[in-house]
Amino acid sequence: MSSEIDIDRMHPKNTPILFGQGGAESEFLNDFTSGRLHHTWLITGPKGIGKATLAYRIARFVLSKSVSQNQGEVSLFDDNSELYEENQQKKNEAKLYVPPESPIFNSISLGTNPDFLSLERVIDPQSKRFSNNIPIGKMANPEKSSARFLTNFLRKTVSNGGYRVAIVDAADDLREDAQNALLKTIENPPSYSLLLLVSHNPARLLPTIRSRCRLLRLFPLSKKNIGEVINFFNIGLDNNDLDSLYSISNGSVGNLIDIADSSGIEVFRLTNDIFSDPISLNIQVLEELLSLVVKDRTGKAFQTVHILLSHWLAEKAKIEAAGAVHNIRRDQWVSQWQEMNHLFRQTENVNLDKKQTIFTTFMKISSLCRECG
Repeated sequence: MSSEIDIDRMHPKNTPILFGQGGAESEFLNDFTSGRLHHTWLITGPKGIGKATLAYRIARFVLSKSVSQNQGEVSLFDDNSELYEENQQKKNEAKLYVPPESPIFNSISLGTNPDFLSLERVIDPQSKRFSNNIPIGKMANPEKSSARFLTNFLRKTVSNGGYRVAIVDAADDLREDAQNALLKTIENPPSYSLLLLVSHNPARLLPTIRSRCRLLRLFPLSKKNIGEVINFFNIGLDNNDLDSLYSISNGSVGNLIDIADSSGIEVFRLTNDIFSDPISLNIQVLEELLSLVVKDRTGKAFQTVHILLSHWLAEKAKIEAAGAVHNIRRDQWVSQWQEMNHLFRQTENVNLDKKQTIFTTFMKISSLCRECG
């Protein structure tokens, strides 16, 4: 890493491009141009592969179409336009692209577009941390960060005669009562409303919500796609680092950035040193890693250790499954992987001792390695 990563520039609301998800874009575009656009879309896939970025691209595209049709402008996708034949190739290339200099792009990025709303967890003013979920909100004058505010928003009259668009990122964070409030709107959607639900884990949503959504599934990115993202944002990551980090990233730009940003590369190096001989467990290197995590006030170092541990344990389970007559060892490693993930999530949710969590996990891994020989 030779330069700082501009996280704000990479936020989905500010990102004009999307790599590796052309199939999903085409699927939405086909539905839109058919004239029978479904009112609620569930955008699924692992974290960090472009789900929210796609949601913002859809929002900008739909709202820009609303404006152009209301103003009587010639549209790139208008079958009656004299430019239709000439622009078919541009249609295939541009898909949902809206240029950054567009008023629609800027108004969504700044949060000033009256026909757009993004609902997500907010920073708690007391704890200074993200809230654990998205609440249902008060019946009267619901908070802007609540499900009821969103449902009220979708029922309002559209300002430009087109669509009103809302994104929930992530829908997994909605409390059950908030999901029930949202379900009522999904069951009886207001005319010209479009709801985009971003979900890392659809199983956390009510079955009745899932069944009423049009599914748009996104997939992990190829190394080529991730390289294109790295180049587009001028991230100082050389090819050797990209080769090393890609397999751990699981095709997720978000995971790769979490690892590469700040002290991530050093965390990666120290963790690899420990994994080179997990039975002996180099305590000196482990203490160095723990010190790095404790000094990091952003929490990213802890998250990076979590990503690396999750990858290593998953790979260990695969190796044991491939070489074992019985899958007892595989089950032991899968159990360790599940236990580790639960402990790390609990540590972040209730603010447990991060140092102790990492130390305990490495000790258990070392013990299991000795047991398995």
